[in-house]
Amino acid sequence: MDLDEEHWLSFGAGADVPIMYRTSYAYMANNGVEVSGRLARYENIRLSGLLWPEARERWSETIYASRESVGKGQIILFATQPDFRGYFHGGERLFLNAVLLGPGFGARQTVEF
Repeated sequence: MDLDEEHWLSFGAGADVPIMYRTSYAYMANNGVEVSGRLARYENIRLSGLLWPEARERWSETIYASRESVGKGQIILFATQPDFRGYFHGGERLFLNAVLLGPGFGARQTVEF
């Protein structure tokens, strides 16, 4: 997965990380959605295992992790479970950033005095 190193969701993870991708869905973004992680390009999308050419074409450069504002809060989307059985720690870093940094960086809450 290729990451946007400037986005707070991918803080500390580097430019690209390996992930376990187990789904038949491919996600695309509308305007206003911040994309912090995309699956790799067509030629680099597979590390190992079976991947049909049709799936490789369908998934290349689709969204893995994104953030969208909703009211005063936000929705953070991961295409699959980011820490599936602890195989790859890169996705786990994104999940922890979402949980720990999300309330301060993504949501807009008013503080009453």
